[in-house]
Amino acid sequence: MRRRGKIIFCLFCLVLSIFIITGCTDDTSNNKNVLEEAQNSLMSLKSLSYDMSMDMQFKVMGSQMEMYTEASADCIVDPMSMYMNINIAMEGIDVEAQMYVFQKDGVYEVYSNMPASGEDGWYKQELVDIKEFAQYDVQSSMELYLNSIDDFKKTGAETVDGVSTVKYEGIISEDAISEVLEVSGAMEQFGALGLQEDEIDEVFNDLGELPIKIWLNEENYMPVKYEMDMTELMQQLMNNLLGEENTAAIEVVIDKMQVSLKLYNFDSVDTIELPSEAKDAEYLEQ
Repeated sequence: MRRRGKIIFCLFCLVLSIFIITGCTDDTSNNKNVLEEAQNSLMSLKSLSYDMSMDMQFKVMGSQMEMYTEASADCIVDPMSMYMNINIAMEGIDVEAQMYVFQKDGVYEVYSNMPASGEDGWYKQELVDIKEFAQYDVQSSMELYLNSIDDFKKTGAETVDGVSTVKYEGIISEDAISEVLEVSGAMEQFGALGLQEDEIDEVFNDLGELPIKIWLNEENYMPVKYEMDMTELMQQLMNNLLGEENTAAIEVVIDKMQVSLKLYNFDSVDTIELPSEAKDAEYLEQ
């Protein structure tokens, strides 16, 4: 039972980290222009909102389990401010967490209330390295995804929440995945588990390619939806993490891991304010 709990905890950390991230034509140059237009539209935004969902089904030691995560966020670009609400449901346990981020004089103030960490109540941290903050910045993360896509193809047209879009599909290459995961915060999560740098490198080795689907507004190429099938990637991560321990006796099988992200409220988030109960948050040293 102790091993099973450790495995579930590792999966939980992975989900939180990957938590934080398009007539058919094969004309590569044209599709590259579409990606550039999508990047330009995304980076021109002054504010936005997004909803993320992650559906994960897996087996640990023969027991079927499911973890479902939902997050919603409002973001203002300059100066940076963000509010995020996260809900995680797993094996009859529901966890809700909240986070606010404010950029002030080159420092990112992060206020969080995350019972999942075992710490109830509001806490405050200050991040001065932009790399530490990157996992919270959906705009930069989505730009990285767009920069990392290969074999980008138009596959159809759909309406997403009332918006006429063009659907594209592609892959994030194995070479680019490590950079995407670094931005997501996954490597820091494994460092928190006590793994050394060389051990972390082994965990993120030979992950293969990551399929991605993107829906772009047909008028201005603004990304409005992303989907990623991370089933095979997560299985390889667990194989790398457990190594020889991933035998029939404690085998971890990832049956499904689907991630979806919808962006909306473009340039419509006016202000984000810290709630009164968070203003006296306990300060956490780095």
